[in-house]
Amino acid sequence: LAASSCAAAGGDYLTEIACNNPPCRDGSLAWKAGAWVQCTRSCGSGVERRSVTCTSTEKETGVVFNVNDESCVHLTKPADSRPCNQIECPGEWVLAETYSDCSVTCGVGTESRPHVCRIRTAQGLTVDGTAHFCSSLGPQPPTLTRRCERHECDPEGYFTWHAIEWKPCTVHCDQERQVWCHNPVTGRYRGDQSCANAPISKPTIYRKCISDGNGQYKWIDGQWTPCSRSCGGGKQVRDVICRNVKADTSARSCPQCIKPETVQDCNEFECPVGEAIACTDTSPADFCASQQSLGRCAIQLIGEVCCKTCSGGA
Repeated sequence: LAASSCAAAGGDYLTEIACNNPPCRDGSLAWKAGAWVQCTRSCGSGVERRSVTCTSTEKETGVVFNVNDESCVHLTKPADSRPCNQIECPGEWVLAETYSDCSVTCGVGTESRPHVCRIRTAQGLTVDGTAHFCSSLGPQPPTLTRRCERHECDPEGYFTWHAIEWKPCTVHCDQERQVWCHNPVTGRYRGDQSCANAPISKPTIYRKCISDGNGQYKWIDGQWTPCSRSCGGGKQVRDVICRNVKADTSARSCPQCIKPETVQDCNEFECPVGEAIACTDTSPADFCASQQSLGRCAIQLIGEVCCKTCSGGA
């Protein structure tokens, strides 16, 4: 009805009641970050996390409330995770995942499953390294072997390829081995033409080094230094020396192509706002002092591994 229809009833037909009694919030929004929790790994690159919530401050009391994250989308949200413990894990002896191919292509042979030295790198990669990474664990555990059978061999007419072990790696990072055509039953060797119908292709004779050959000359690497910066990207360095492991002397015959890295990046995550960056020298003090006196701190790598000295730290 129109208001005029109720005029005869008298009185004011407009009534007011209170609403929205809780105090107003002034719209002061901010991200609030909690404490970092323990790293998921003690080495080999883990992750640590923290809670980050959107908050609003009450105008009258100053009390802080949690609100929906959508309310803070216009603000830069702090990181809720970051890498941690980016250091190389000690090696460990583990069984190879599978057995090798059968040692023969006909008749009865063996398959082998060796123990390999497995390491987890500072970047979180799991790789199989050379045995010296596990030298502190004692000798390499024995290789498992088992019998394998292939089709019956023709004692006279069956020939296949036989390859011996690779020779030591040369200083030019090349390796070679001998490959023959032979009868695995009689032990006789023939020219390559006798293996024209062999069940396998002729193995390669030359290759670039992927190992240290017979193991006489090896690169021995030391421990990584602490990172030169606590965040924002720093450097770690380590000593890598060539050694004649049979004579237990230093040497110069290790192939350069398989030399382990001596410098690596670390703590590449963004620094939290307002947090001071810890800057340290990861190279010896006398080396850093000499580089500073020679004016070489402007060289990026020198500036990183001698961070504290080059930035004027005490």
